[in-house]
Amino acid sequence: MNYLTVQEWTWSSLGCSQGSIRGLYRFDLNVPSAQNELYDNRADLLLFFPDGNPETHQYNSSVGANEFLVRRVVQDWDESTVTWDTQPSVSPTDSIEVGPSSTMPSTEDYVVDISPMVAGWLCGGLEHFGVSLRQSNEGIVFRRVTFTTREWAVESERPSIRLQYASIHAVGPSNVCPGTLIDISAQLTNAAIPAEYNFSWVYQNTGQSLQGASHTMLLQQPGEHVFILTATNSTCQTATDTLVVTVSAPVFIDAGDDILSYCGSEISIDPVVSEGNGSISYQWSVDNAIISQTEVLQTVFNVTAMVSVTATDECGTTDQDQVMVTIQPSALVVDAGADQSGSCLDVFELEATAVGASGQVIYTWFENNIEVFVGAVMPIQAGESSNYVVTALDECGSSDSDNVTIEILPSTLNLVVPLEVTGSCVEEVVIIASLSGNQGTPTYSWINAQGELSNTNELQEIFYQNTIVQLMVVDECGNNASASISIEIPPTQISIDLPEDTVVCSGDFLQLNALVSGGSGAVSGYWVGLEDQGLSPVISPLGPNTSYTFYATDQCGNTASASMNVILSNVQAAFEVESDDNIDYVFVNTSQGADSLIWYFPDGTVYNEQTIYYQNNSSDSWVLQLEAIGEGGCRSIIEQQFLPLTVLYVPNAFTPNGDGLNDVLNVLGVDIVKFSMHIYNRWGEEVFFSDAIEKVWTGGKEDGSYFVPDGVYYYHAVAQDSKKNTFEVEGHLSVLR
Repeated sequence: MNYLTVQEWTWSSLGCSQGSIRGLYRFDLNVPSAQNELYDNRADLLLFFPDGNPETHQYNSSVGANEFLVRRVVQDWDESTVTWDTQPSVSPTDSIEVGPSSTMPSTEDYVVDISPMVAGWLCGGLEHFGVSLRQSNEGIVFRRVTFTTREWAVESERPSIRLQYASIHAVGPSNVCPGTLIDISAQLTNAAIPAEYNFSWVYQNTGQSLQGASHTMLLQQPGEHVFILTATNSTCQTATDTLVVTVSAPVFIDAGDDILSYCGSEISIDPVVSEGNGSISYQWSVDNAIISQTEVLQTVFNVTAMVSVTATDECGTTDQDQVMVTIQPSALVVDAGADQSGSCLDVFELEATAVGASGQVIYTWFENNIEVFVGAVMPIQAGESSNYVVTALDECGSSDSDNVTIEILPSTLNLVVPLEVTGSCVEEVVIIASLSGNQGTPTYSWINAQGELSNTNELQEIFYQNTIVQLMVVDECGNNASASISIEIPPTQISIDLPEDTVVCSGDFLQLNALVSGGSGAVSGYWVGLEDQGLSPVISPLGPNTSYTFYATDQCGNTASASMNVILSNVQAAFEVESDDNIDYVFVNTSQGADSLIWYFPDGTVYNEQTIYYQNNSSDSWVLQLEAIGEGGCRSIIEQQFLPLTVLYVPNAFTPNGDGLNDVLNVLGVDIVKFSMHIYNRWGEEVFFSDAIEKVWTGGKEDGSYFVPDGVYYYHAVAQDSKKNTFEVEGHLSVLR
């Protein structure tokens, strides 16, 4: 179980009456501490409420608060077997009462001072069996506190005892010089009552005992001096700490073996220092003159010398040693390198090398006894063949000289360009000069009568007439070459291709198209009189014969022109009709501008004569078509409709029952221009009147008051055709539903 309750309560729901619950805690006090730590007689019992537990700290203020007792257990017990009846005994005197919760209910944690109880366990010889928690004044119900156990998931919220330890430190210097008075002292931290602590020292080197926290000691003998500090308090605790003080020996330095070197060569002397105190300072000297104060001497000697070094430690002790540095003489030989050759633009590198030199070497170059450069490698651009002398001087004063020659080789320019070029007045003439054998970057100059045209190796220019161009090339060494180029601009011709003379039918449109070829560059053109309509205007000729002219001009000003004729063909089809009746006809051609005719009759016959005799006794209307054909195939067509003999038809019955079949009375006729019809019932009453053949009768009374009954009705109709012939019909018709 991860929590326990200490309470006085009743459990009526379980069939129990009033009861008590106590708690037992036991802790491991055998926690190791450092050698310089001791228990300071301060201990707290830390008790935590189990967060989220519904059994909060509670009490009934009317009967008493929830104070509880922490009592020292004096008997051993086992948590797996302990019961109320086997619970261990507690001390009758070692008891601590803990006050009530600050609020009710409460979930607060408790910190209980149990220092006297812990002192009895640690120093009083009492065996540790833990503590017992119980409510004060057991028997008064409805009081409770609740705490976690060691099974609680959060380790920091499990019950524990917090012990406070003081610590001691032996304080003093770690390194001193011989004959130094040192102060040693005991440093005490985290002590509640420092006055309750006693200190003593043992000087281990001599066995001398010293009482008290602080002492002053004189140390003479080099080596380690050990002091043991012991502290006790009013309980039973003891702690110790050790202080080691080292007294340093005088410094000792060894500069090493003597050195054999060469003039100008760097030497390095790294002395070995032993003993001494703290950091060591160094001083190097030759003939009592200080040359360095570094630990390691790195320098160059040109002459033999005795080098002395002195070491001094922080205690002021010193030691000195010497090294003999012997410098051998040098035999310097310089080589200026092999002779070189090239162009006036080449950068030659003359490199001198020296052997047998002592130290660094200074190289000086001369041309015609004049100093021109200082250094081992001389970069030089020679305008002409020359001889150079180099002198080498080392740090020991040895010197040597050598010479080298640079030969500048002659060169010939090879210029290649076309000598004759044919161009166009609208395109750039492009000529690229090819040059070889030049030294460095050449300069170009293209010139004709108008002046300089280009200053690169490429000429890009438009020429409008024949010309001569001169090209001059000069390289960086002054070598030159030239060429003369003849440029010819030949004339060009413009060709205009127009359609042959064209016939256009009256009312039609014609697009004029001119095909232009040749010329130089872009060619523009226009039709005379149609300048604002572009190269392909659309025309509708007005006169019988019109000439159209096209002009073209190229980019160089060359011109050309061409003309074409457009003939207008105006054909108008027409004929006249002669007829005594609707059967026999005479058709006479009256067309204009026609070379041939085609008559088309409804029975499929075709005629080409000027006058046609034709008979048609059909009861249907029919159409005659005349096609007139003129120059250029231009055609004109006219047609006329002819009406048959007049016919009038009145049905003898209809069924106005709304079934969509024969629901209305509809009178039919051909070539009817006037019409009237009256319908009467058997009593002579008019039931319907129509003044248009298209008007139908639906079987209703004219005024719309009712639909007539089924039966036989009398009708009287009068009609007139387009030839003003009058027809009159009458009869009977039936209305059936």
